[in-house]
Amino acid sequence: MYTKKEIIDIFSHEVAEDDHEIIESTLLAIRQRQVIAQFDINLKPLFPEQADREVIASILMHTTGDFDAMMSFAQNVGKHDFVDYDKFLTNDKVQDITEWFTGGEYELAAFKKLANFKTSNKGPGEIALSIMAPKFYSVGDKTAPGDFIYTNVQNEKISIELKSANSPRSHGGRLHDETRSNHDWTECFNVLKYIPTVNGKYTLNQYLTLHRKTLTDIKKRSIANVVVDANFKFAIDTTRLKDLLVRGSEEEIKKEWGVQSFYNYKNYSKFEKLIFIDFYGGRSLVTEDIKNVQDQLKYGTVIFCGDLRKHSREIMPQITIMGPHSRLKTSKKEDGYTSI
Repeated sequence: MYTKKEIIDIFSHEVAEDDHEIIESTLLAIRQRQVIAQFDINLKPLFPEQADREVIASILMHTTGDFDAMMSFAQNVGKHDFVDYDKFLTNDKVQDITEWFTGGEYELAAFKKLANFKTSNKGPGEIALSIMAPKFYSVGDKTAPGDFIYTNVQNEKISIELKSANSPRSHGGRLHDETRSNHDWTECFNVLKYIPTVNGKYTLNQYLTLHRKTLTDIKKRSIANVVVDANFKFAIDTTRLKDLLVRGSEEEIKKEWGVQSFYNYKNYSKFEKLIFIDFYGGRSLVTEDIKNVQDQLKYGTVIFCGDLRKHSREIMPQITIMGPHSRLKTSKKEDGYTSI
């Protein structure tokens, strides 16, 4: 293999003085091939499918950074931890990502960009975390608890569920798996059938603004019992949620609906820790009991029931971390091509 100096010497004799940009473009192409080949080797144990590796390598190649930083990452990816696990997994504390992420500027930029990629069995955020934190063993199987298994220094295995937001248009993750939630909307539709639907579904906002005030307390209670029981088959105590549907505000109901979605989801998924990562805002939060952090979270819209094919994934509200954006920002340059 030629050294950089040897290649420059060759081109210096073969290329006209005003065509020396050919040298730089050739060197760039060589370097890119080297990095791509190294990525392919080290990503293979994590991602057996070549198509997945090619997309990931492309994302990493288009992340802003110099050649040395990129090659160093390519040589270490899948083998080196870019996460301080103890800090990261601290319960019930909103953290800036930079408090526990130990990589440099290139790795941090790559972490954010990878958060937008998903495969057939790994959602957005899971790819990024599995690459940067190889001690998080990716489960990849819905019959197992959570998305990852982490073995701590005490040799205890901890099952972890990840929910992430990755853009200004993303409103967080839903604590829900429509294939396992066992929801049944038959009675829900029956008790609400006199109310018009909105795009084929019944929404909390529609119910509160147009209909609840016209109902008797008995009818409100009946609707609350049916709607909650239809959607929360695995929650243990939904008394407060039912009471709020009778007399609470929309924000109170959305919050309690989100809180109960945690317990409902945890009871059938069997995970131990839940991780929220807001890649765009640069924040993370880990909890084992959402009631400890419920005031630090923002809860999205709620539907009561709808078309099973179209609306099942919307049962539970999207949840993300509240608070100002951190100092972690995506530069405009990161959307362009990498210069190495």
